[in-house]
Parts: sequence; C-alpha cells; structure tokens
Amino acid sequence: MLSQSLRGLIAHGIDPKRIPAPTAEQRDQMRPSAVRTVKAELLLKAISEKEGIEVSDEELDTAIAKRAEQLGLSADYLKDQLEQEKMLEDFRASLVQDKCYEFIKSNAELIEELPPEESEA
Repeated sequence: MLSQSLRGLIAHGIDPKRIPAPTAEQRDQMRPSAVRTVKAELLLKAISEKEGIEVSDEELDTAIAKRAEQLGLSADYLKDQLEQEKMLEDFRASLVQDKCYEFIKSNAELIEELPPEESEA
C-alpha cells in the first residue's frame, strides 16, 4: 500500500522525500482506515487463492486497452508506462480484486433480518 502511494506521487512528479513525515496525530487518524484497507486486501487475497480467481495475460491486456482508451492513450504506451513504474502487477491485482467482488456479489445469499428490539430501561 505504501509503495503504491509512493509510485503515485512519483508518477505525478512529486519527490516523496520533499513531503514531511506525518505527525503522530496524523498517523493515529489514518490508522483505522489503513487497518480496514489492509484487512480487506488480505480477505480478498484469501478469497482469490481459495477460489482460484486469477487474471490472465489476455484479460490484463484487454483491461489495459480499455483504460488506455479512456485516457486517450495507446494500449502499448500505457502498458510500457505501467511496466516502467513497476505498477503492472498492481494493476493486475486490482483486476483480481474486482473479480473477487463480482464473485462475492454473485454468490452472496442475502438474508433480511430485523434489528433486535431495544429493551426499555
């Protein structure tokens, strides 16, 4: 997660060394969100491994072409940029996560429950 953030800064022309380190208070504010993000990523990874959810090279190329079209770029150029920035596998991982969400959505069994009644004090 940190490496993705650093590569994102670099991709936008920002030197990460010039950004001041977060204060203890800022870290404490970010911690709950970071913990949720890491837990979600670990859960999705476990699901993808258990269910054999993968993204083939062909699916990756198709997704790159679609994203390149949205950005007005050639697919080859975008793929080269992703490789240069060492973000190609991050892009593949995001596609695996998307497939996991689809798997969860298509296999979920929704059960409608009423909230428990609050007891009167």
